[in-house]
Amino acid sequence: MARTDVRNDKFHWIGPIAKKRDILAARKSSELKINNLEDAKKVKHIGTLRGDTKEIFLQRHGFTNLVSTHDDKKNVNKLLLGRIDLWATKIPGLKTICRLAGADYNEIVEVYDLRKSEIYITLSKKTSDTVVQAWADAFNDMLEDGTIFEIKAKWNKLMDDDPFPEIK
Repeated sequence: MARTDVRNDKFHWIGPIAKKRDILAARKSSELKINNLEDAKKVKHIGTLRGDTKEIFLQRHGFTNLVSTHDDKKNVNKLLLGRIDLWATKIPGLKTICRLAGADYNEIVEVYDLRKSEIYITLSKKTSDTVVQAWADAFNDMLEDGTIFEIKAKWNKLMDDDPFPEIK
C-alpha cells in the first residue's frame, strides 16, 4: 500500500518494498501540455478511480473537474474515446491496466508527474506488537540477504509494466 499522510497513522508499516509514480496521462494524439497542477485544472475532465489516493490528492489540491469511476479500465477507454482529457494513474501499472482494458498502451502518454510514493506492507493497528515486530524482522532479514530483490526480479520479469524502481 502507498504510504500517504492520510493513511500514516492508520496502519503499521513494514518496508518500503517498492516505489511508484502517480501521473496524469493523455491520448498521444491530444498533444496536451501540462506544466503544473493549475494547467491540469483547466482541462474539462480528469478520470480518477473512486476513493483512490490519486483522486484524494487531486481533490485536496482543489480539483473540481474529476470524473470518478469504480473501475480504472473504464478510464482507459474513456481517455481513448475522448470522453476524458486526462487520466490519473500510476507507473508501474499503466501498461497492465491498458492490457486488461483491451487498449493500446502506445496511444497513451504521460504528461505530468503528480508525485512519487513508497509502497509498504501494512498491518492493522489492532495487530499485536509481537506480530508487527516479527514481520519487520522477517522483512529486514530478507532485505539484508537479498531475498526481497530476488522476488522482485522474478515478478518484474512477468509484469507488462516497467519494473518497480529499486529500493535502497
